[in-house]
Amino acid sequence: MAMTGYVAKTADAGFVTLCRAKTGILQIVNQLIRLFVRVMKNVLYIIDVKAEEKAMLVSAQKNRILPMTDFNPKTLTASQRHERLVRIVKKAWQDADGSRLFKNTSGVAWQGNAVTGAGKVELLNPHPIYFGIPEPDKAGSGDGSGGADLIGVTVSYGECDEKFALFTAIEIKTGKSKLRANQKRFRDWIKRAGGIYFVFRECPACWNRWEPVYTDGKISYWIIPPCDNCEGRGYVEDTQK
Repeated sequence: MAMTGYVAKTADAGFVTLCRAKTGILQIVNQLIRLFVRVMKNVLYIIDVKAEEKAMLVSAQKNRILPMTDFNPKTLTASQRHERLVRIVKKAWQDADGSRLFKNTSGVAWQGNAVTGAGKVELLNPHPIYFGIPEPDKAGSGDGSGGADLIGVTVSYGECDEKFALFTAIEIKTGKSKLRANQKRFRDWIKRAGGIYFVFRECPACWNRWEPVYTDGKISYWIIPPCDNCEGRGYVEDTQK
């Protein structure tokens, strides 16, 4: 009887081991399937974006008012160059998982009792209204706040395939401009808190060769030529300290 009991326990142990092995295999297969689905979602998203861009390009070629030969990138002001790079990075960051960036316009406006007359508007009892994401260790926001040009979230996945979003801030620079002291403080705070912070600068090798695509007389997006320096993105990471 004792021997029979031992054999039964051995058989039970073997069955448990087999079940555990099958469970482990099923978990691995399940993770591979989820990974495949994520990859396919991004592939399909890229295909959709490319098809949309192609359709927009065909439409723009038919309807544009200003020919590209009349456009000289070197005549762009610093503000215009900054704005087009903001637009490019904002579009490039979004993906099928939900990563998004939003323009963080900052500044100061004034509010009060408006009095009009003689072709002008005067404010009585004016007070400032600051807007934009401010530098966190300093009161107020707007001009001089140090906030990044783009803020949003980057969606990622953990070891167990759990989905989470990381706060993301991206500063855009053109020409030889550098981070100001308050921008560095904002950057350091974001990184200490576990967020993502980048400084992107227009590609010095191809910035003056970007071609605009017009829709109804307005620039809808930009075509960036092949470039070994930026790999066709139009911008490079600035790793300044």
